Amino acid sequence: MIGLDPERMQGFQREAFRIMKEAERTLGGTVPWPDYFATRTAEHVLLIRKLSGILQPSMNCLEIGCGKGYTLLLWALLLDSVTGIDEAETISRARHTVQIRPDLASRIILVSGNAENITGQDASFDLVFSQYVLEHLKDPLKALAGIRRVLKPSGHVVHV
Repeated sequence: MIGLDPERMQGFQREAFRIMKEAERTLGGTVPWPDYFATRTAEHVLLIRKLSGILQPSMNCLEIGCGKGYTLLLWALLLDSVTGIDEAETISRARHTVQIRPDLASRIILVSGNAENITGQDASFDLVFSQYVLEHLKDPLKALAGIRRVLKPSGHVVHV
């Protein structure tokens, strides 16, 4: 794999912080701490930099525990197809969040479900990502088995 070129990475960083500002403006009162979006954006930009050698725009990404959907927007800056899975109540909030950027919302699929019962076709994702999820599961081994099932043989898993 060639990975993402430096120019695309620079563009990603600029757009990520623009999304952060829009998220703060529209969703600021719904976050757990004041610098939530700045912290999440910085974390995600650093992670994407580390992964830039393996990421390809054509990759199909699954984010488990997508929460309010903020990081789905960041993935959608780089990838053509991003799926987020979370509990039904949370997914309804994510639907609102992804509309911050209608141009990216068309790349995002939201699925009501949970990490221990991942839906989706076998070998359908190039990348499976979760952030602060596994430590909260009753049966993380069941979740990992589901991840393995939906991950393509050449796919990548990232747990933070």
